[in-house]
Amino acid sequence: MERTSSKLILLLVILTSVFAVMGYVLLGDHKDTTMENGSRISEKDQPQSLSVPSTKLAKTSKEASDKQALYTASDEEILYAKDVTVVFKQFEDLRKHPSPEAVNILSGFLNHENGVVVAEAIDTLGFIGLNSDQGAPVFTILEEKAMDKDFSHRGHALLTAAMIGKDQLLLVVSEYIFEEDDSTCEDNKDVASRALSLISSPACVPYLNLLLKDADDPKIRGNCFRTLARIDTHESLSILQEHVLSSRGKDQVDSALALAGLNRYESNQVLATAIEDRSFGENTIRALCSSPAAPDVFGQLLSKDEEKKEKKIALLKDIAKYSLHGTSDVRSQVSAAIVPLLDSPDNELKIQTIKAIGQLGGQDAAGILVAELSSDNSEVRKEAVFALVGHVGPANYTALLDVIWDNDEKTRRTAMFLVEQFVTHDDREILEKATRHEDEFIREHAKALLMEME
Repeated sequence: MERTSSKLILLLVILTSVFAVMGYVLLGDHKDTTMENGSRISEKDQPQSLSVPSTKLAKTSKEASDKQALYTASDEEILYAKDVTVVFKQFEDLRKHPSPEAVNILSGFLNHENGVVVAEAIDTLGFIGLNSDQGAPVFTILEEKAMDKDFSHRGHALLTAAMIGKDQLLLVVSEYIFEEDDSTCEDNKDVASRALSLISSPACVPYLNLLLKDADDPKIRGNCFRTLARIDTHESLSILQEHVLSSRGKDQVDSALALAGLNRYESNQVLATAIEDRSFGENTIRALCSSPAAPDVFGQLLSKDEEKKEKKIALLKDIAKYSLHGTSDVRSQVSAAIVPLLDSPDNELKIQTIKAIGQLGGQDAAGILVAELSSDNSEVRKEAVFALVGHVGPANYTALLDVIWDNDEKTRRTAMFLVEQFVTHDDREILEKATRHEDEFIREHAKALLMEME
């Protein structure tokens, strides 16, 4: 009995040892599994760089791959970030590091579901194409997208490709011109006209002529006129001049302004002759008043002795009113161009010239107008005073002090009004004399000014 009990005790010890060893082994396996799972979770939680599928990337050597670590792509899926700022940050980096890999990455984003991202990808491709040695591959990608009628940004792709490929893109541009889909016809022609404007080579002239024959949209036609002027060849200018002389309305205005933008003697002669022959409508003449060609065109017409006075006065009125929309240089040059008319013996023509110079201004306008204050004609003097409004200052106000004695009430009172903010103690003697003026308005203003000096 005692021997049997000893055997049972020994068996229990052995079983306990076996279970302890098994528990230790199992516990160790569990720890390994936990560590492995923890490592996987850690890897999964790591942020991954924005990228496109490796199938989109060109195969490169290991050395090149190391250098382009920025462009590492996922082997499993396209990882488009929901936050577009993350996308744009990578695009910014790609601009700084143009390469074949950068171009391939960007091409992957042309199919992005977010249109803003697609547009930015096109712009980034354009930047790389224009500022690196990647112009050829970028052009090929954009040209393909421009031809894809299912690509929603094909027009954007066309315009960007036009800046890179220039004449190489003309065949694609022609397809836009001839597309007959009613829903997109005018839009395609608009894009085509803008692409031709970006290319602006002599080879564009036939396509621009086609658009002018086929497109009705004033915006498209105006763009064509400006591009023809920019190309500036005999063929392009012949087409432009034909429209200048034969068109009406908006076409005439836009074509004439395109020609005026050249501001050359030959083209200005065409414009001046058209005005003289009454070929231009009122809106066209008004538009030309503020154009770079205005000083030469209107200077030619107004200097002709045979031009009727009524016609000159009408032109001067247009110049006074519409040249204000031009640059300060244009206004100043127009003003200088009409100054010779002040020598005219016709006071009506002289008065209208004074009004125009007052409106236009210019570096010498004040001096020119002050000189007319001594005219023998009271109406000329009055218009000169009125025209000086806005041109009087400390340097020239004294010329108006004599005018406060003019026989015309409006002339002398306007003169007094213009000088009162500039008079000084040096003018006290004239002001004291003015306190005895027969015009009450002059007397009271003179007294008020003297009191301010005390």
